[in-house]
Order: sequence, then structure tokens, then C-alpha cells
Amino acid sequence: MKANFFLLAGLASLPVLSSAQTTPTSSKFYVGVGASVLTDIIFRPSSYSPLPALVGPSLTFGRQFSPRLGAQIGASYAWRTTGIPFEGVYSYYKVRNRVLSIPLLLRYSFLPATDRFHVDALGGVTLQRAKSSYDFSFSTTGTPYPYGISGESVSTKYYLTLGPAVRYSLTPQLELSATPLVNMFLGDNYGTFRRRLLWNGLVGVNYTFGQ
Repeated sequence: MKANFFLLAGLASLPVLSSAQTTPTSSKFYVGVGASVLTDIIFRPSSYSPLPALVGPSLTFGRQFSPRLGAQIGASYAWRTTGIPFEGVYSYYKVRNRVLSIPLLLRYSFLPATDRFHVDALGGVTLQRAKSSYDFSFSTTGTPYPYGISGESVSTKYYLTLGPAVRYSLTPQLELSATPLVNMFLGDNYGTFRRRLLWNGLVGVNYTFGQ
């Protein structure tokens, strides 16, 4: 009986010992820092664009679920101030555009993780919060607004986001990345399909935690 008891106890302890000796695989989280360019001018039939090129910093946080599949969320803040002097009634005209973009994307990698070059496909949605303000400064001659006028508008939009990504590994943890994304506005009718499109280019450096 004692021999049978010790035999059963030994067999029962094997899974416990096996799990204790197995090293758990760490999750592959990554963070990226870089720059963002936001514009719709490349989709316009003329050089005019209601949203000129806006440049600013960007952050990315992601997790790699498998060598092929991952997900990431980002945040980029871009801005631009345009000032135009006049010699007529207006003495100065200034417009400030500020845009916060938050893309939530799935990432699929085509090339094996052992390669230095990685080509990915990205898809998801982007939340964009835009704020535009203006200031008109008038001359004091012949105008009822000697101190000028100002105002601002705020909008929140949602986009369907698609695009490729190219990454190059410098080390197992450090890589360079370039991501040209195309955003399609989901909302009111813009008249033409081209007017719904917005281009967002991202370049930066990613650092991966875990093995």
C-alpha cells in the first residue's frame, strides 16, 4: 500500500514539476516614437487643400500576439500656423490648425520574423480631433473692428484606415519603421470619393520588450 501511495504521489507531481521547470514565454510589447505628417493635398485635383501639411510627434503602443499577427494603438499631434499680411483693410490674417489622431490598428506581417526586413499590412479605424482657430487684425482706418476679430471650430471625425508598413531590424529589440496610411472619412457625403481621403505618413523607431 505504501509503495502504491508513493507511486501515485510521484505520478501526480510530474505535471507540477514540469510546469515549474518550464520558462513562460514573455509577451512581445513594443513602443514606438517618431514623427507624423498629415495632409489631403495629394488626393486633390489642384494644389489647394483645406488641410495643409501638418507635422508633429507620434507615439505607438502595440502587442505582437504571434509572429504574424499584432495590434497597436497610436497617438499623433500635428499643428501648423499660417500668417498672411495684407496692405488693404486687413493688416494681418492668421490661421492655426491642430489635429490629434488616434489610430487603432491590426497588423499582419508577411515576411518571417527572422528576416531583418518586415513588410506588414495594417487596417483599422482612426479617431481624429481637429481644432482650427483664426485671427483677423484690421487697420484702424475705415473699419468698425479696430482690434480685429477671432474664432475657432472643433470637429471629431472617424476614418477607416488602411496601409502598408516597412520595418528594418537593427537589433532583436530595436527597429526602424515607415508607415504610409490612407484614411477614408466615415460620415457625411463629401461630394466625391477623393475628398474623403486623408494621408498620414509615420516614421519612427520601435523598441520591443520581451523575447
